[in-house]
Amino acid sequence: MHDTTDKQANGIQANSMDAFESEGRVSAPDRPERVEGLAETGACGSTSAPRTANSPPFRLNPNGIEANLVDIAAKRIFAARVFWSAGVIERIDELGGEHPDWPYLMPGLVDAHVHIESSLLPPTEFARLAVRHGTVATVSDPHEIANVLGVEGVRWMLGNAAKTPFQILFGAPSCVPATGFETAGAVLGVAEIETLLATPGVGYLSEVMNFPGVLAGDADLLGKIAAAKRRGLPVDGHAPGLSGAAAAAYAAAGISSDHECSTLAEAEDKLRAGMMILIREGSAARNFAVR
Repeated sequence: MHDTTDKQANGIQANSMDAFESEGRVSAPDRPERVEGLAETGACGSTSAPRTANSPPFRLNPNGIEANLVDIAAKRIFAARVFWSAGVIERIDELGGEHPDWPYLMPGLVDAHVHIESSLLPPTEFARLAVRHGTVATVSDPHEIANVLGVEGVRWMLGNAAKTPFQILFGAPSCVPATGFETAGAVLGVAEIETLLATPGVGYLSEVMNFPGVLAGDADLLGKIAAAKRRGLPVDGHAPGLSGAAAAAYAAAGISSDHECSTLAEAEDKLRAGMMILIREGSAARNFAVR
């Protein structure tokens, strides 16, 4: 899971103006110009700024824009001119302190765990709405559509997602069906997981919700984990309330991360076991302030 975020941070991209120029909305002038509407499309890259009707417009220079740059790592804001080439930032010129009349430019957000199907939207429409709020990429588990359509459902998601510049890293669903007590439209065994993990656009084994099966040594489940590990891919975990020796055994089976910690003690326990912890803080769960 952290691989995606690392790529986002180390290969930060800016949006080329090519799309604007081809639509006749923006040209590349010889002098700075105030440009309306840049941020809405700009959020599709790794730099974004939430926009409102009252937001000041970006100032456009040839191949660059002027804005207040929010430097997350250094925890400071400064006026800057940002240049890019072929969609990648190549230079940032610092112009001085924060400018009160300029808009703000900051790295886009990466949602580290989401089920796009829960939005009842296809990836293209999900992306169109997500970028408006500064989210430029997601790590997405398509197990909901896989429970209905199997491998073909995941392939459909990949094909639809390819139609948008929004970055989506899909996983191979590890638990389809979610339990043996439900009636699902498909079953994904080790062979199907192998197929999906070899598919471009699939970069990890999705959340292993059947943690009792991992602890019991379920051969099929361990085979899926082994398939991901052979490829050097992360394995997302899902083990609410697991701690102590059980958490250590779950991690030792090859689980890379967990997003279900509801207490600080649980998170620290899993960190000690070698897992990465994703802290949920949003409308569905608020775990950041728990103790």
